[in-house]
Amino acid sequence: MREIKEIASELRDEALLRVTRAIAEGLLWLDSVGLRVFASAMFREVLKSKLHRAMITDANVDYAGSIEIPSDLMGAADLWAGEKVLVASITTGARLETYVLEGQPGTGKILINGGAAHLIKAGERVAVMAFALSETPMQPKILLFDENNQVIDGASNPC
Repeated sequence: MREIKEIASELRDEALLRVTRAIAEGLLWLDSVGLRVFASAMFREVLKSKLHRAMITDANVDYAGSIEIPSDLMGAADLWAGEKVLVASITTGARLETYVLEGQPGTGKILINGGAAHLIKAGERVAVMAFALSETPMQPKILLFDENNQVIDGASNPC
């Protein structure tokens, strides 16, 4: 069985090698004392996915929370179950953060649940937005909906 000191030494050597490579590539640099390492990357929070002008088909205050979106629409917009989203009512201007629940595909039913149903009601038009951290600009997946939550445009330009 290998000694703990031997394993620790290998891990330290690997970490030093990675830091040295990152410094050589300009991704990291040392301060003037040489004791601290700084990263040069700057991540920005950018729009990743947007369901634009979706219609809330039902609102249920007695549910634990979240927004339910059909799985086919989730896939088209690159949303995951449990992913945090910003929901903005186009009808009233109300805004809230919640998480996505996977709904039945092909139904077009978008439900708002829990306390959020006090702010956004059935029949309201909403924009559902998800964001990502990125070092570079990215093209968001944007879906534009009709009154039955059918996709009428799968644009890649922000709207």
